[in-house]
Amino acid sequence: ALSVIAVAQQEFGDPREGLRLALALYDRATGDEVRLNSAAQAAKAALMAGAEAHAELVTRFRAAYEKDRARALPALALYEVMRADPSLPAASLRPVLEAAVRAEPRNPLALLRLAQVHQTLNEWSQAVPLWRRLADLRPDPDVQKALGKALVKAGNLEEGMRISLA
Repeated sequence: ALSVIAVAQQEFGDPREGLRLALALYDRATGDEVRLNSAAQAAKAALMAGAEAHAELVTRFRAAYEKDRARALPALALYEVMRADPSLPAASLRPVLEAAVRAEPRNPLALLRLAQVHQTLNEWSQAVPLWRRLADLRPDPDVQKALGKALVKAGNLEEGMRISLA
């Protein structure tokens, strides 16, 4: 319910109220997916409220991340908040996601997001081991396709084509 209210406030009302509601949902949510969606909603509302509001939100999430580097969630939440800002280069997101993967090497979302950032930066050889780990955790045709593409782009045409066509 708070999620719907937050979106409505962002779109039609006061973005600061949308930000407040999204943060309330983040603080109360028990599931990681809900928390990450709430962080992304908060970031959108903060950007609508202005650069200063977004900077404050980044500071809040960075502090939480600095306090709890043993889990991937704080790093992933910080990533969600940072990636909402189109002026931030993808390279600035890489260290946060690398920390998430170090904290939880088997976290599928952390692996996925880091692989995607490497691809955005045309760092295909760095993306390959992440896609392999993700494929081991989650046998999925889309993951296999992404692994095949990364292999081809990294110069391993034969294996990439074999995996893509399997």
